[in-house]
Amino acid sequence: EVITDGVEGFVVPVRDVEAMANALEVLVANSELRSEMGRKARARILDSFTLDRQVEQFLAMYAGLLKG
Repeated sequence: EVITDGVEGFVVPVRDVEAMANALEVLVANSELRSEMGRKARARILDSFTLDRQVEQFLAMYAGLLKG
């Protein structure tokens, strides 16, 4: 929900130490990629996870539950 793999960060399988190490190696080796992913992550958080947006989504979820 928060991370798009390869855009704002990397998504690795749970408890997959090798996959996590590989993702970290990519980031350690590429400062431009780290900066780009950081900028994109911040932009996504500021755009998609504001308090107003979260309240709106919770209200829609609860309204859907009440209808169902």
